[in-house]
Amino acid sequence: MGTKRILVYTENYLPSIGGLENNTLLLCESLVLLGHHLTLLTPQKNALNHAKFNVLESKSLYLFYNQVKNHDLVMINGGVSFKIIIPSIFALKPFMIIYQMATLFKDIRNNSLKTKVLNKLRWVLAKLAKANIGVSQYSFLELKKAFGRHNSKLLINPADPTFSNQDDDHYDDILPKTPFQCLFAGRLIEGKGVSLIVDAVKEINKYKEVIHLHFVGDGPERGFLQHQNTKHFIYYHEPVSKEQLKEWLKKVHLTVIPSTSHIEGSPLIMAESLMMGVPVLVSSQPAMVASVQKSNLIFESGDLNDLIKKLNFLVDAASYSNIKKYCKLISVDYSYTNYIKNLKAIINV
Repeated sequence: MGTKRILVYTENYLPSIGGLENNTLLLCESLVLLGHHLTLLTPQKNALNHAKFNVLESKSLYLFYNQVKNHDLVMINGGVSFKIIIPSIFALKPFMIIYQMATLFKDIRNNSLKTKVLNKLRWVLAKLAKANIGVSQYSFLELKKAFGRHNSKLLINPADPTFSNQDDDHYDDILPKTPFQCLFAGRLIEGKGVSLIVDAVKEINKYKEVIHLHFVGDGPERGFLQHQNTKHFIYYHEPVSKEQLKEWLKKVHLTVIPSTSHIEGSPLIMAESLMMGVPVLVSSQPAMVASVQKSNLIFESGDLNDLIKKLNFLVDAASYSNIKKYCKLISVDYSYTNYIKNLKAIINV
């Protein structure tokens, strides 16, 4: 109980753009809001400073150990990290691990002997954690299977307080109209299903202007998107601030998260969309299926025909109206109020 000196460690941080980076910022700001003294430690180059907490950029294990010694609790955001957990063990400091990917402590990219050994080591270190924290119901259940109820916790990634439709009640009544506006917001990498959603919208728009698809973000697929012929009604936009993203969510009917090979945990854009009253269409990755739990908002990962089928269903005004009501009901799980309450309980364990 009471004020703690907390060290948050993450491999990636701002100005890099991604869900982990933004979630780490929200985590740190929330811990400060709860009255804790916070230091963020990261190897990220040119890490952004913050007015409310100290940001340290380093790869030095000596510095890691000294920082751990001077704090009451270590929180690792992004999974098991040997370089910060080992110093925590030697310094006899408690540590907690937040898993942003549904694969948790496992590397599933290959089945080599080295990978198996490292996965086992990660499991051993995770078992020593004061808390293993999942950001989705799916991850939480998997953690309970691995470590039991005692040190397995749930902390669903919330929408930043910026994202609220409380002042925009008129938006609740908007129904689809031609054209239907879809949004992809995030890192533009192929594993996120960028080309898949492009192909789906091209097929739907082949004979009639039905859907406008907007990409907001940056990444390797940026060039591909910039060269899309606008006759297909596919548009690329530069990355935006939280406030600007909120304005985008006021204008669109649907957010699409079509990830294929990139394994998702609980994407922030899902929380942000739901809190703004915008339905999300997701690929059939376990964590997102457990979060959405509605077949018409889930398509088989990598399946172009199923994606087209679900988009055509949602374009229908009557279908969309019912889906929108459902999404408003589940949005409470992603509220910042719930996040703060659960974070406080976890820290005080």
